This record gives sequence, C-alpha cells and structure tokens, in this order.
Amino acid sequence: MMARRRILRFRQRCYEVLDVGSTHDPASRAVHRGLVLLVLISVGAAIFESIPRLYAQYWLAFQLVELVAAGVFMVEYILRIWAIIEHPPLQHLPAWRARISYSLSPSVMVDLVAILPLFLAFAGPSDLQVLLLLRLLRFFKLAATRRVSGRSSKRSRPSDARFWPAL
Repeated sequence: MMARRRILRFRQRCYEVLDVGSTHDPASRAVHRGLVLLVLISVGAAIFESIPRLYAQYWLAFQLVELVAAGVFMVEYILRIWAIIEHPPLQHLPAWRARISYSLSPSVMVDLVAILPLFLAFAGPSDLQVLLLLRLLRFFKLAATRRVSGRSSKRSRPSDARFWPAL
C-alpha cells in the first residue's frame, strides 16, 4: 500500500513538473531549461556532424550526444503519457483512454515526430536536414510552451486533449 502511494505521488509530481510546468516550481524550470539545452546541444551536434573533418575526429562524441538526447526525450515522452491521467479534464476517463486521447493531441504528436528520427538515426543513414528541422520544431514548441506557461501557472499542452474527443 505504501509503495502504491509513492507511485501515485511520483506520477502526480511528474504531471506537475512536465505538464503543468509552473514557473514558480524550481523543478519545472530546471527540467524545461534542461530539455531546451539538450535540444540546442543536439541541433549543434547535428550541424557539426555534417562537417566531414569534424565528424571523423569527434564521431564518438556525436554518437554519445545522439544517444543521450534520444534516451532523455524518450523518458520524458513516456513519463508525460503515463502521468497525464492526473490532468483534471481527463480524470473521468479510464487511464488507457486518457493516455490515447492525450497521445493524439497535436503537441504530443510533435514530440513523437521530433524524437522518432533520433532513434531512426541509429538504424542507418538519415537525411540530416530532416533531423535538424524536426529538432528545431521541438525547440520552438518547447519555447512557445514555456512562453505560454510563463504568463500563468496553467499550461496549454494538456488542454490540447480537450480538442480530441474521448475515444
């Protein structure tokens, strides 16, 4: 019973940090800034990786950046979907339905489209311009979300789910 309560508290905290994103919460600010920084590092690495001389010398560092970015973004994505059942407008739905409804919202689809190429890059050669564009799309989404959430303690992202009828 105690373990279940800890899991529920952890899920609530994940929701607060990842989706509510209050500017008054140091953890929310730190996570958001870390994600933006990781996107910028990932984009920078992808740009420098396109220079053959740099790639030949630092290929391992570039691969490490890709691996870390892919791992962090995947964990963030999974935690957001897991914790979204804490979002008040979705609490009346069964957990699986709330998660699917949220997963189909436009901003979450942007996240998915932005992280998939990171994993596909490990499968083989990829079109660098597409990867850069998708990473920049994620950066701008994060920046816009922060700008919206910076004006109030409410965050716009979970409300995307209200535009998608419950399945």
